[in-house]
This record gives sequence, C-alpha cells and structure tokens, in this order.
Amino acid sequence: MNSLKTLYFPATNIYSIRQYPIFLLFQKIQLLQPVENDPADANKQTTDTFINSGFCQVDTPCPLGEHRSRFLHLVENIQNRKDDYAEQLNFLTLAAMSKTTDSTESSEQSIINELFTPQDLKKEAAEQEHEAKLWQARLVLAMGEVLDMEEEEIAKNLASLDDDASDLFKELQGEAEWFENETIFDELSQIENKIGPSHTGNMKKRLNGWGVLLRESTVQDSTVFLSTSQDAADILIDAFEKDKDTSPVVYSGLTVPALIATSGDEALASVNSFTELNSELVQTLHSQVDALSKAEIASLSGSLNKEKFKELVQRWNAASEKMFPQEEFGRIEVKIHVFPNVNCSQLMGIDATEGPRNGVMIVVD
Repeated sequence: MNSLKTLYFPATNIYSIRQYPIFLLFQKIQLLQPVENDPADANKQTTDTFINSGFCQVDTPCPLGEHRSRFLHLVENIQNRKDDYAEQLNFLTLAAMSKTTDSTESSEQSIINELFTPQDLKKEAAEQEHEAKLWQARLVLAMGEVLDMEEEEIAKNLASLDDDASDLFKELQGEAEWFENETIFDELSQIENKIGPSHTGNMKKRLNGWGVLLRESTVQDSTVFLSTSQDAADILIDAFEKDKDTSPVVYSGLTVPALIATSGDEALASVNSFTELNSELVQTLHSQVDALSKAEIASLSGSLNKEKFKELVQRWNAASEKMFPQEEFGRIEVKIHVFPNVNCSQLMGIDATEGPRNGVMIVVD
C-alpha cells in the first residue's frame, strides 16, 4: 500500500510497545541496522513481528563480516562494566577518533585499541579513519539502544511495583471491590512517567552515529524521515533554521493512539485491521505527504494544501477514534515538518541530490 520510502531514525530497532502506532501511518518502514544478523541464522525467523511480516525492511551499511563476533563481544564487555557504562557512551565522540592525546589513556582509547589488530593498523590513514568512524558509530547506536531498552524495562518494573503496592493498600483498607480496570493507556502512562528525560548531548552523538551509517546506505533518497523522538527531530529543525534563517512548514492536528497493543502480534493484527478498513484514507495520507515532498515553496503554506490536510485530519482522527477510543488508548500528536528545497539527508550533511525536492520529517511523540 505504501509506495513512499520511509526511513525511521535514529533508533535502529523496534523494541518498544510505544513504537507500534507508527505502523498505522506507514506499512513499510526502513531501518538502518548497525550490525548484520548472524548468517548462520539466515533460515531462522527473527523474533521481531513487524520484520517477519514485511512491515520493516533492514539495511545494514558496510556489514562487519568476519569482525561481527568481535564487535558484539566488545559491546557485551562494555555493557557488563556497569560502573562506567553511561560514561562510556558520553566519551564516544566522533571528533576524537582520528587522533590521540598525550594524557593518560581514557576509557574511550581503551575501546579504540580493541577495535584494531596490528594488520588493521597498516592500512592507509584515510581508510583506517573511515573504518574507525564506522566502528564508533555502531558502538554509539548499539549502546544507546541498550540503554533505552534497559531504561524501559526498569520503568515497567517500577510501574508494576507501584500497581502492586497500590492494590495491596486498597485491599488492606477493604476497598478491593472498588478496583477499576486500567486501560492499556494507563499502563503506558505509568511507564512513561518512570522514564527520565533523554540527555541532549547523548542524542546528538546517536544522531551523528546514525548519520555515519546513512552516508554509507542505499536509502539516502528516502521521501520521509520518521521518528518517535522529538529530541532527535529538534536537532534537524535547529540545523535547518540556522542554515536557512527560516522555519520548516508544519502540518499538525493528525493523531494516532498512544498505544495500540502490548505485544507485537496484537499490534500487527490491529494495524492490519485498521489499514484494511481505511485503505483509501491511508493512501490519501501517503499521497498528500508525497505531494508535499514535491511542492513548490509558494504552495507549501497555501490554502489548498492546508485545506486538503485539514479534511484528512478530520477523517483520520474520526477513523482512529472509532477503532481506538481515546479514553482507552490515549492519543499522541503527529507533526509533519516540511523543509523547502532541502531533503532530510542533506540536513544530515549528505549530498543527496537524488532525494525529494523537500524534506519531510514526521514526528510521533
């Protein structure tokens, strides 16, 4: 159904129930993957429901090949060093990869020393620096994603403990018969309340690392950049505003459920049901987004585009309410940012002349 090339950033995996609603918007989403899957498992099914079902397509720029196991072992070692795990991510800056200092060897340099064998060090300087940046980009992304998953797991456990304590207190007070059934949105809200704000500096490092992979990928001409991180989106918006001294054109009002299911299989069934019932509506969304990527500057803020989008918003939100009542499933806003005459890859510092006329970034947060 979706003919648009939609690239998810800067995450490289679908690991959270909070990500599932994006598939209501686009049924084919591309992911940049820092490490390829094990070739020995090529005939085995991945555990990711949306990849198995063809909703996610994965691109792994510059596969590690014979160095894959060495990289994964390095990530595991870093992960097990809990005392300075977060500090490791903080030290991983791309600028420091090309040179060393005379100071006492830091944790960062210890990591770099593990990446290269003596034979690797004989390579030409430019090739060595290029490979070093790729290794570090993979490390930043892998560690950042592990941090996300661990933080979400901790938040779930804390929310569960809060529920248990609250239920026990009510039972002791003789109020058990008044227990109310929580909606799945209540569960999501509890988890989100336990997750702390992201660190801006770390997000910049992750986005830089993701950009290194994008530069080597085959998806630089993507029509849409899609994210569930407002922090990552703000970095691209700021870059555009500083360079062009103007703001992107924003289309707002569209919403999706905050949560559509608590498991991948349930979410897949919900997405399939919604898109089957609303196939024309979903296609209208894709057509309007595609038109925005090709529009002249003068028409981007014109009444014709705005009125068409307003009509789409009304129809979409009504269809969403019918299948996912707000009271039970909650709502999050979808914002469409259009960058006139600058596609999203160019915002990442890539000369992507084959991309769309205008960059389209959709933020679901």
